[in-house]
This record gives sequence, structure tokens and C-alpha cells, in this order.
Amino acid sequence: MRPARRVWIISLSALVLYLLDSLIRHARFNTGYDLTIFDQAIDDYAHLRAPDVLIKSQQPFNILGDHFHPILVLLAPFYRLWPDARLLLIAQALLVAIGVHVVSRLAVRRLGGLGYFVGAAFALGWGILQAVDFDFHEIAFAVPLLALALEALLAGRYTRVVVCAGLLVLVKEDSPLLVIGIALVLAVQRKYRQAALLGAFGLISFGLIVFVVIPHFSYSHTYTYFAYAGRSGGIGGLVGSAFGTVFSLRGLTFLGALALTSGLGLRSPLILALLPTLGARLVSNNYAYTGFLYHYNATLMVICFAALVDGISRQRAGADRARGWLRWQTVLLAGVVAVGVARSPTVPSIAAVVTDCPRCTSAAVAVADIPDGARVAADVFLMPHLVDRAQVMQAYPGFVDSTGLPLRADWVILDLDSTSYTPGWSRTLLDSLLASGRFTTFAHPGRYVVLEARP
Repeated sequence: MRPARRVWIISLSALVLYLLDSLIRHARFNTGYDLTIFDQAIDDYAHLRAPDVLIKSQQPFNILGDHFHPILVLLAPFYRLWPDARLLLIAQALLVAIGVHVVSRLAVRRLGGLGYFVGAAFALGWGILQAVDFDFHEIAFAVPLLALALEALLAGRYTRVVVCAGLLVLVKEDSPLLVIGIALVLAVQRKYRQAALLGAFGLISFGLIVFVVIPHFSYSHTYTYFAYAGRSGGIGGLVGSAFGTVFSLRGLTFLGALALTSGLGLRSPLILALLPTLGARLVSNNYAYTGFLYHYNATLMVICFAALVDGISRQRAGADRARGWLRWQTVLLAGVVAVGVARSPTVPSIAAVVTDCPRCTSAAVAVADIPDGARVAADVFLMPHLVDRAQVMQAYPGFVDSTGLPLRADWVILDLDSTSYTPGWSRTLLDSLLASGRFTTFAHPGRYVVLEARP
């Protein structure tokens, strides 16, 4: 079989795995808040409206004032043809699988047979599986773009590097840090013109997006995520926060995981592309940025594995001890993948399809009770199943939106067994809504209660 066909087998297998994981989770009501946010934004784009996201606030809340991800416009024509939250999950699976294909292709071209193992390991990497298993996020676009940029960098195709890296700034406001990281690699390789171009572009883009564009669209006229910055006190405080994170158990575990995943990639200049993003993570007080959940580590996996490919290639060309080093690298990589798969919810998510789900049946009945076009406050795991045909808000304990405005809803669906907030919060809210006289019970399928506003 030709090498190219084997690479396609890896990427197509990854696509099937990601689709199964995402669509089964959605069918079993395990998708939630973030998928709903992006669905509402893309629906607005599809209808040529400003992306004012109702789930964030009942006053106009342009999502570009929260995070900067104009690349999502590319999904709007497809959503116009098929307005369904599952479209976003399918798009994410496809985009990540394209990234798998690029990394696998790079690995096979430079490493031969070992490249297939590296490509498969990337497809099952802990940062990749966690991203696929957590709703939909714009970072899915960064995976193939970053992979293409690093592949072009190793091939010496610097125009392609500049183009692919430049497009990253459209993915999210922190993506310019990846661009600056690639500029560092180019500088080490003495490609000073390209390094200066990308470095300046990354710095200017980051400054404009964070200090001008996002505040312009934001309802608060600020970039609210600066609140995640570490200790106060200017540069000294940020440096102190970074040191505090690095030498904490959480920080050491995270950095150790990246080092083990990279392996021989630590000897590749490509690993420098991690530094700006990693530095920003280390000064943050948001534990998710240096953790093993959610979607944040997908781009870090691209850099780690591209560097690993280059590092193994350099090791092979270097010393007589290469065979021993590669044996240990293979064992190490297999261990990293095994731990990543064991920690990931992907396998349980797919395996759950063969089990009964009474909760799913009740949830489907509750969702079906809501009329098309209705204004509804729903439990977080029901929202993605309503967002394409209703005006959806999230039912919070205080029955307010994220900006503190009281929810104006004609329908409410509560999960009485919800553990999203404090224990028993949904039952307390139910009692409050019924006692207010504003709502009456419409249906009670299983653990869900559907309330209708009184005329």
C-alpha cells in the first residue's frame, strides 16, 4: 500500500472517531453552553446579522467583544443550508482530522514507517481528544492552519509559512501568540526577514485585537479576560505569578506532560513556538489554562508533535546511539497516548451508545414540548437541542443572564437532578418560579420540569 494511502487511513479513522464521539455525546444530551454560544453566533452570520448572542445577555452582546474569532464566518453558508448544532460538531471533527492528516503526512515523509505511529499518536493525543470531546470551539480552525505552517517551515516554504501563520490571527485573540512563536523559530533559523515580518504582524495584531477591536464591540468596552492575569503589580507581578505557577504541583505536572509528549522534540527549534502561548498561560490564574481539560491544549499538541518529528529526524542523523534513543521515544510516546486515552472521556462517550439512557428519553420529551420560535430558559445540556429553533437562554440559579439582567422567558425547562451549580439549585429555582405566580407546570417528563408562563 502506498504511504499516502496509509496516511489517509489514519486521518479518516480519526475523523470517524471524532464524529462518533461528538455526535453520540450530542444525541445523549452531553453538549452544552459553548456549543450553544457558537451556534447563535454562526446563525447570526448566516443571516447577515451582527453576532449578538442571546445566551450571554438579553441586551445586545456582540460576541466579537468577548472573543475575537471572525474565521467562524466560513461556517455561515453551510449553516444557512443546514441550521443544526450538529453541523458545528461535524465541522470541528473535519478540521481536526485535517490537522491529523497534515501531521501524519509530515511524520511519514520525514520518518518513514515510524511516522505512522507518530501520526496515530497525535490523533489520540490528550490535547486533541479533550478538544474534540468538549462542544465546539474556534480553536478547531487553528489545528490545521498551525500544522500547515509548521510543515511548510520544515520544508523551507516560507511564503506558505507566512500565509498560514497570518491566518491564525482570525481564529482567536490569543492566536497571534502562536504567530510570534513561529517568528521565534524563524529567527533561530536565521530567516530574519520572515521572522521580523511575522513577529511584527503578531505583536501588532495582538495589540489591536485586545486593546482596540474587542473593547470596541464589548458591552463593557474592555477586554474582560485580563481579569485572569496573575498577581497585580505590573511586570513584576506577572513574573511572580509565572514563577508561582511553574513551581506549583499543577504547573510542574502540566510542563512535565508537555515535555514527555514532546520527547526528542525538545531538541528541535520548533519547540520554541510554544513559548509565547505557554508564557501567557503561566501568568494566568485560570487553572484551565494549565490543566488537561477542555480545548486549550489542541494547538500545543500540534507544536509538540511537529517538534517531535523534527527531533527524531535530527536524532537519526546525529549519533550512533540513535536506535536506543528512538526505542525509548517509542515507548514513551506509547505511554503518553495510553494515559491520554485513559483520561479522555472519548471511549466512554462512544461506548455509552449501547446502554439505555432514560434521561435522554425524558430530555427529548421535554425539548419537544417547546414551540418553535419560543423564548426559553433551559438547562445547560438541553440548550443545544433547542437553539436552532428557539430563542435560548440558560437557566441560572438566580434566573438572570450573565450580565445580571432578569431572564424574560415564556418557557422554562429545569433538570431537577442538575449538579451544574450548588446542590439542589434547580429545585430551589422551581419553587421560586412557581411561588412567583409567573409560571405554571406544563409537563414533568422524568427528571425534567417544563414550565409555561401564565397569560
